[in-house]
Amino acid sequence: MSTGNFAGQSFTVPAGNGIDNIRFSWYVYNSLADQLARNEAPTAFGTLYILNQEFLGKPSDLSSATPGFIARSDSSDGQQYVFAPATALSGGTKYWVYTDAAGAFVVSFNSNTYNDGDNYIAAPATQFTSLSPFRKNPASSIFVPGGGFQAPPPGTFQDADFRLQASAK
Repeated sequence: MSTGNFAGQSFTVPAGNGIDNIRFSWYVYNSLADQLARNEAPTAFGTLYILNQEFLGKPSDLSSATPGFIARSDSSDGQQYVFAPATALSGGTKYWVYTDAAGAFVVSFNSNTYNDGDNYIAAPATQFTSLSPFRKNPASSIFVPGGGFQAPPPGTFQDADFRLQASAK
């Protein structure tokens, strides 16, 4: 399922010396036919911030002064967020990434597909609501063929479909 919110995701860098030369992208379906075929395409929107702690504030509050700030993307190249080559993340450590712009991206909807992290979302402002803060994105119930709904196990959160590319340090 694609959503049009501000995006966030936590992840853990595998144990070892860490990574640098970081690139990151979300995935999106460009059409209903793509969604039915599960044909995802990379996407990047706004600026991506890497933090070493959870952030539950508003996307407009993201900056280099945000507690836990590690880095922000320098650019978006080929639908990827690109970070300064010297930006390094330590192995065996959990990180959080958040966007300062809303966009479409794919989430797992009813399951946790990445055990070492969770998706975070913030809804954009509308004529009826103000910009909301980031929150963990709980998994949703799914329709069961033949009728009814199946609830996910308690405490299950969605994950965004994302790709983290980097070089081992």
